[in-house]
Amino acid sequence: MNTHMHRPEQIRTSDSVTLEYLPSAAVIWLDSPHRPVNVMDAAMLEGLESALQHIRDDARELRWIALASRKPTCFLAGADVHRIAELRDEPEVTAILQRGHRLMDRIAGSSIPVIALLRGTCLGGGLELALACHYRIACADAATRLGLPEIRLGLIPGWGGTQRLPMLVGLRQALEMILTGRQIPAQRAQQMGLVDRLIGASEWETSWAQECDEVVANRPERRRRRSGTWIDQMAWGQWLVLAAARRRIADRRHHYPALQAAIDAVAAAVASGGRAMEVERRKFTQLIFTPTAQHLLRIFLDRDRARKVATWIDSGEEPVDHSIGQLAVIGGGTMGAGIAAEAVRNQMEVWGKEVDAATLAAARQRVEGLLSKLVDKKRIEASELPRLKQRLHWTTQWSDLAGCDLAIEAVVEVPDVKREVFQMADRNLRKDAVLASNTSSLHIGSMATATDRPSQVVGIHFFNPVDRMELVEVIRCATTSDATLLRALRFVRRLGKTPVVADDQPGFIVNRILFPYLGEAVRMVDEGWSVQRIDRAMRRFGMPMGPLELIDQVGIDIAAHVARSLASIQPDAEPAAALLDALVERRWLGKKSGCGFYRYGKSGRRRVNRGLPVAGRGRADVQAAFRDDGMSLIQRRLVYPMLNEAVHCLDDGVAAAPWIIDLAMVLGTGFAPMHGGPLRLIHTIGRNTVLHNMQVLEELYGSRFAAADGLRHASRPFCSEIAPAAADRGPATTAISSSPQNKENSDEHQHAT
Repeated sequence: MNTHMHRPEQIRTSDSVTLEYLPSAAVIWLDSPHRPVNVMDAAMLEGLESALQHIRDDARELRWIALASRKPTCFLAGADVHRIAELRDEPEVTAILQRGHRLMDRIAGSSIPVIALLRGTCLGGGLELALACHYRIACADAATRLGLPEIRLGLIPGWGGTQRLPMLVGLRQALEMILTGRQIPAQRAQQMGLVDRLIGASEWETSWAQECDEVVANRPERRRRRSGTWIDQMAWGQWLVLAAARRRIADRRHHYPALQAAIDAVAAAVASGGRAMEVERRKFTQLIFTPTAQHLLRIFLDRDRARKVATWIDSGEEPVDHSIGQLAVIGGGTMGAGIAAEAVRNQMEVWGKEVDAATLAAARQRVEGLLSKLVDKKRIEASELPRLKQRLHWTTQWSDLAGCDLAIEAVVEVPDVKREVFQMADRNLRKDAVLASNTSSLHIGSMATATDRPSQVVGIHFFNPVDRMELVEVIRCATTSDATLLRALRFVRRLGKTPVVADDQPGFIVNRILFPYLGEAVRMVDEGWSVQRIDRAMRRFGMPMGPLELIDQVGIDIAAHVARSLASIQPDAEPAAALLDALVERRWLGKKSGCGFYRYGKSGRRRVNRGLPVAGRGRADVQAAFRDDGMSLIQRRLVYPMLNEAVHCLDDGVAAAPWIIDLAMVLGTGFAPMHGGPLRLIHTIGRNTVLHNMQVLEELYGSRFAAADGLRHASRPFCSEIAPAAADRGPATTAISSSPQNKENSDEHQHAT
């Protein structure tokens, strides 16, 4: 093809869109200005509409029209969530949905074939735009991921996604994508019929035009995977698939109404041949003003706010920070290995330090194993693996760390060991290097006093597993300088994580709030409550797993350590800590040892551990004058300690604002996202109702339920309005993450360590 042999003609149709005429084709280029990703905002919509109108009015003979992005890692990341959150009435919502539908219908009805060239993120409204095209050609690199993540905002696709996707890939695969919101790699998209052709990353720039020619010339038939053809096409098979989907969401439909709405919209698509757009519009409009959607939108916007360094410190401009070129990771256990793997895949040179050759070899094996798993999950290319391993350096000598810009320790949680590590790092690292601890609860200031550079000491607390958990607590102690905090925040952002800044107090935010919940569950077991009943009640509340499952997952030894470290501020933790210590003495450490509150078989199946050393003093369901909060007694006993401790954190200045606590608990523990976080839940239930119920619990169970000052004295609000100030705006989109590393983790268990 001679597409590039003549000087192209370019027409700017909006700030975000450029129309380029080639000799026998046209390309509509997407490029949201001053943003790292393309966003379907007003400028993008206007530019696409104008470009299509110009093509129609110009009446040139064109073989094809391509939609492509100027940004190499993003095709279109979705709609502007700030704009979605600002919508205040149904007519406004309907107008935006109808405008999007008109655009998509115009593309789908074009007499000239329209091809979506997908390189990088293609999510939400971006994928709906691609679905409206006649063909899709994708770049086969790790950055190219496709998905409809609206379900994670309490919504459903609103621009035809529920209608066109089932027609293209079949009912089962469409439901899987829509109901989970997962992102899929380009190779998987081609297998399921979502993408027509793949182009290798190295051939993309030179091959896309030729591939457009060939795909139009060959006009591939729409196909579905063989395994799904008969069941997707036959009425009774469709009924079976839809019935199975309804059963699958039965336990969650109350908390997440978008799940049922998505199934209803997809069912209407199947029944109508993909023409039930009105059903989709109606369902979306009904959902957007539900408490669940409003809470999930708030979480998303707060997450976006937290990812801006300027939220935490006045740093002026925020260029990409390469000041931390070399990272020392001291301690290569589970957490250290996870941190090292994330750093090398984000272009850092990493020095792993261990005490001897044997532990060093084990650390190296852990890190390389994690990188291999990322290849298996298509999150990095296999061809990248040798280059990533070259960035890993291993040593048992402190002197080899002399050139590192940042050292983060992840050694055993023993204060004297931590201080010794900081002393050695202080002696051997360059004088301007930052020293950080990954401790989950120990005092950062104590470690700082072991060095001659206390202003350059900070806490950087990752959560396990590091590659899936996006929250990082950045701990500022009394001596931490602004410059050190800034470097720590930029380091966290460079890894693609979301930071929250916390004060240097025991347990920081997440573990401090989480442990009263875990500790109460342990107390209840000791009283004779059923392990399964406790966990089941909290899953029904909306937690990703129950508290006893969570302790087993984290490790009973780690939970016992956290309990002891919180003794100064939570003296009532002693009974729970005693039972945890008893399990540790028996080497019942949870899932990693095969036995904890549950016993774990080789097949992965589990059963309750009937040999727990509990007092079993007996317990009874009580009848008390609780005010209605929608909870059972078990749920109140477990949730209210978290609500109360969240208020204590606010009172004590552990976090500077309520939204920080809510975001940390949702991202760090999986706290039932549809409730918006513990402080927002207090706001929803009502402060007076929560205070009354806390007083009833205190009468029944003792002083550990004494209400925090902030509950007893209405001195400040516990939540903010849904729409942040305009100054807070940034590139928020319907993508749950615009980087390729996010996150199957809304469907995985999340936990703090």
